[in-house]
Amino acid sequence: RALYVEFIRRADVPTFIRCHLHAFAAFGGVPKRCLYDNAKVVVLERTEIGEPVFTPRFLDFSQRVGFGIQLCHPYRPQTKGRVESGVKYLRRNFWPGARFVDDADLQRQAQTWIDGVANQRIHGTTKARPVDRLAAERPLLQPLPDQKRLAPFYREDRKVGRDGYVQWEQAWYGVACSWAGKTIQVQADE
Repeated sequence: RALYVEFIRRADVPTFIRCHLHAFAAFGGVPKRCLYDNAKVVVLERTEIGEPVFTPRFLDFSQRVGFGIQLCHPYRPQTKGRVESGVKYLRRNFWPGARFVDDADLQRQAQTWIDGVANQRIHGTTKARPVDRLAAERPLLQPLPDQKRLAPFYREDRKVGRDGYVQWEQAWYGVACSWAGKTIQVQADE
């Protein structure tokens, strides 16, 4: 029940995957399976017989990293408890007092709150502190794959404009004009 929180500006598949990589690093490994609430970044639709059609990039990610995808049952809110309870706890306990100047400040405050409050409390279901449970369960986590195997998931496809500029976040960056009109991959890092 340890929390990981990351505030994002876009809820697309590449961002969702990066959040997973950050969370797995924060927890110290990869779980055997993750539970999802049928979000479009995970499952595109269901077939006529109810089988999920997964988002190809996310399915590739889960297979390369080595965790299974478990979905909540559609239209059965009682199966979503574990997915929703962490969000509800954050909204009720962190968000009302949050005052921040920018995204980085908000993220720092959230991490301080997680470390000092959320993961230190006695959890209502387990009757134990999440930080202690995580320490006991960490040996059960699978190791993160090496960075070379994860590198494709830090990249995003972008189309270069006719003028030789590509947009990343809210800025435009010049690239070789020979790439004008083509789709390239961009990656943000330090």
